[in-house]
Amino acid sequence: MYTAVFDGLYWAFGAVMLVALVATIARSAAGLRRSIDRSRSRATLGIAIGALIVLIVGFALNALRDLTGDLVYQQIHFAAFYVAFGLVLWGFDQAGMAAAPAAVAGRLVRPAVWGAFGIAVVLALIGLLSPDSYKVIGSDGISYVQEPLFFLPVFVVLLVGAASLPSWLDAGRRHTVRPWLAAVATFMLVGMLREATIIASTDQPIVDLALAFVPFTLASLCLYRAASLGVSGAPAPSVAWAGRRPEERTP
Repeated sequence: MYTAVFDGLYWAFGAVMLVALVATIARSAAGLRRSIDRSRSRATLGIAIGALIVLIVGFALNALRDLTGDLVYQQIHFAAFYVAFGLVLWGFDQAGMAAAPAAVAGRLVRPAVWGAFGIAVVLALIGLLSPDSYKVIGSDGISYVQEPLFFLPVFVVLLVGAASLPSWLDAGRRHTVRPWLAAVATFMLVGMLREATIIASTDQPIVDLALAFVPFTLASLCLYRAASLGVSGAPAPSVAWAGRRPEERTP
């Protein structure tokens, strides 16, 4: 009975996230077609596609784990994560992560963020491609356990998103997208901290599931809300990167 409840919740959370992310992609594509703040629509589109890759790959590989084995599961799973979170970072980029007040600041911040992500990917891949470092030999044979290091690129992206897109940047504005994207990054970060076991297990599988999947689900709903602003006709905030060409800036 307990297993059935767990499985039901697991797939229910996945279904809600799938619907929200597909709807977000559709909304963002509509925003691009209608030319309503293209940078905002590109932002939500990139983040939604990245999150959808994470969702599909995670659920699919988990279902096939008995066939693939732990090592293949870990390596394919996290390699897909790094590609997906590259798209998520691109989405935050489009939204104006730094909201830098001067052109020179924009030119400095943007390469620094992408450079930090690139370094994090290299470090994580070194660990991921060294199976002996996470091989565990137990009474039931050899298994490969995920290491917190594998989540390093994910944490870089989400910390940047959560820290660089706070609501106070939009004080006095209505219908702004940055607070919603900050919420997306924050909720995803909480869920990933649990997935990486940095937030310790409660030894209750359903509680552990909720600690990860409730924030993930909230993140997908916040992302849909951000995308909805892009096609509702709401005024667009000035969120372009400092240093972007004048014709590309949001009025």
